[in-house]
Amino acid sequence: MASCAAALPSAGPHTPSLPSSPAGSSAGSSASFPDELCEWLLATPPPPAHAAPPHIPADVGPPPFAPLPSDLAVGESGWLPAAAASLRHNGFCILRHPPRAPPRVDPQLCAACARAASRQLLHLLAAARGVGLAPRRELFRFAEICSRAAGGLRYDMRLPLRLEGAAAEPVLARACAEASGAEGEAWDALHAAVDGVARGVVLASGLLAVEGRGEEGVCALDSAGCVTSLPGAPDQHFHPDGTAEGLVNAFVALVPTTVLNGPTELRPGSHVWVESALGPEPRWDERTSTTVAELAVGEILLFDYRTYHRGRANRSDEPRPVAYLVYARPGVSDQHNFPAESLLTALANGADYSVVDSTATD
Repeated sequence: MASCAAALPSAGPHTPSLPSSPAGSSAGSSASFPDELCEWLLATPPPPAHAAPPHIPADVGPPPFAPLPSDLAVGESGWLPAAAASLRHNGFCILRHPPRAPPRVDPQLCAACARAASRQLLHLLAAARGVGLAPRRELFRFAEICSRAAGGLRYDMRLPLRLEGAAAEPVLARACAEASGAEGEAWDALHAAVDGVARGVVLASGLLAVEGRGEEGVCALDSAGCVTSLPGAPDQHFHPDGTAEGLVNAFVALVPTTVLNGPTELRPGSHVWVESALGPEPRWDERTSTTVAELAVGEILLFDYRTYHRGRANRSDEPRPVAYLVYARPGVSDQHNFPAESLLTALANGADYSVVDSTATD
């Protein structure tokens, strides 16, 4: 009965009197009046349930966000409307290679663009050093390339976009001239292949719809680029690429994108703004798991600019380049991620952005 004695509740107004021990019995003995003790325990009512205070609702806030399936194989039955629904509802979708057909985006073409991206990145980093910057340590922003975090080792290069209907980028004229020949042809072919898969999904999502122009709207290509994460690049913070409605990113993996070299991680539903006590704010539901988009070469990740996402750390020994196209609703454009100032023009004009630091190396 030692376990019964250990469970004695504290006395209260509704607690039966504990039977007293006879003289000479040792207090606390497990052999003292076991029958009476157990009867006393059985007669003791359970403690009252503590109800939540009336001013605290039992279920605070909206129910957890319920994502739709986001992994779709291109060419499978119903893939396009399902992908469009995921892009609209989740804020993103992942377009996998067809299971029984050749990839819609040729992996060999991706490999050629990965080599071109590596050469172009080295060229632009050399140009950054030429104007006095330390590109591995400093943040900098130009029309051709941006490093948006000091020491982030993640570089966003803007690329010429020569598909029909694409927005003109006069500030990239010098870069266009340098991207001619086989490398330029490879980028053009890649952009056309990605557009051939992504455009229908973007249109069907309705995210670019304009009132009075039909349910799906029209679709313009706003820009193109390539984000390269170097070995040692850390995790990014979650962020949107912008807050304007009507912009959609199409990422395409130029190399296998895995948990080792830094895939994109996304928060489902975070592209939708909701009302809060402090006013409108992005929906941020910690109860819903994030999605880590590992991609085979040539597979595509589509996501709304407003969707909160981040690049994961590159813990491999190789760069991880991801090319992208940006789709825009008419009248909407990404005007904030790249400035108008040209790095190549600054280099040609002898600009110097150096800060004297005798201990710095790059």
